[in-house]
Amino acid sequence: MKNNNYNLSDELSKLVSSNILPMHMPGHKRNPDFIDESFSKDITEISGFDDLHRAEGLIQNLFQDAASLWNADEAIVSVNGSTGLLVSTVMALSSLGKILMASNCHISVWHGIEMSSGDAVLISPDAINQPFAGKINPNKVDELLTKDKDIKSIIITSPTYEGIISDIPAIQNIADKHGAVLVVDEAHGAHLGLNPYFPATSKADVVIKSIHKTLSAPTQTAIMPFYANKDPRKLKKHNKDSNKRTSTT
Repeated sequence: MKNNNYNLSDELSKLVSSNILPMHMPGHKRNPDFIDESFSKDITEISGFDDLHRAEGLIQNLFQDAASLWNADEAIVSVNGSTGLLVSTVMALSSLGKILMASNCHISVWHGIEMSSGDAVLISPDAINQPFAGKINPNKVDELLTKDKDIKSIIITSPTYEGIISDIPAIQNIADKHGAVLVVDEAHGAHLGLNPYFPATSKADVVIKSIHKTLSAPTQTAIMPFYANKDPRKLKKHNKDSNKRTSTT
């Protein structure tokens, strides 16, 4: 993942080869007697390496690369997997009104509801002849949004842990009709959209992917691509606040 500007991996390689004495955390100081080469790029917040909470350089370039990779309008990257992003998203959307959430959502969505004192309306996936839940029925989504005009956002999981993928384009059309924001927890679908062998990525208003689950990433990296012209600033603020409370570098 490279663009025409400098990128994080290249700059970390330059830092390691510069032989500059690291008088900062982490404690191993890149001493080869204590660590192997795989930890040589392990740094903390130092000059020239940007800030995840106010990205302007290297990390901002990474955001742009990630958005381009999944053909998104914009993207932000977070640590702590999709959990931090889901909690942040729920806390942001709770202020807009009721949230229609799938009953099989990850526990972090329930935590976000609890932390924000949000008002959730549940929708259950279709039953299938398996020991796990099926898809979210778009017609049920339409019925619930028609019945309750206070529902302003929707959160569903697709794909599920078992690989069940709902009809996201149909649900997005319904969300647009009712003026609601659709959030798809695609934690187990980071690989979607990267190869024609796999299904397309969701391309909902907001998509949350856990890169570390099916791809490769440092720490428990997650990404939030935006696929609509909805203002992401409130979500960004909650993402930053959540990272500051829970992240480790």
